[in-house]
Amino acid sequence: MRSFTAAIAVIAVAVAACSSDATSSGSAGPSSGDAALDDARQYNLDRINAYRAMNGAPALKLDAALNDFAQAGSVELSQDHAPHAHFKASYATCNCSVNAENQGDPNGWTVAPIHDQIDQILQLMMSEGPGGGHHDNIVNPQWKRLGVGIVNPGAKLYFTNDFGP
Repeated sequence: MRSFTAAIAVIAVAVAACSSDATSSGSAGPSSGDAALDDARQYNLDRINAYRAMNGAPALKLDAALNDFAQAGSVELSQDHAPHAHFKASYATCNCSVNAENQGDPNGWTVAPIHDQIDQILQLMMSEGPGGGHHDNIVNPQWKRLGVGIVNPGAKLYFTNDFGP
């Protein structure tokens, strides 16, 4: 297992504008009605909102369209290990006003249970501090909505957070 310090190199960040009147890109992977996925999404949201509160940023709300977009991004990441390939190729057609994305690709390191994996990925992102792309996306006060995509095959967490106004 690689150390989580080294794993920061496989976590990437993207920021772009998105048209909100485009057609939907659809989703892949577990459905939003999946209890384990819904629990992991809520846990991720709660962790981010706690950190945002400590940094004076308002709480985010989960958004169904952003969840679908983020889920498709995590599915793609789990298959091709190319951070933000889905975001770069599809954000203009997402019909979800996504403006920034944080992703985590385990690419060889595993930790279970899923809540611990979420904590460790978010900690890596938050520890970048101001000026770090992941950190700045997490605490940016202009973001109001969050989409969470989680794919967890064989205890490996492929993780996407998409942020929107």
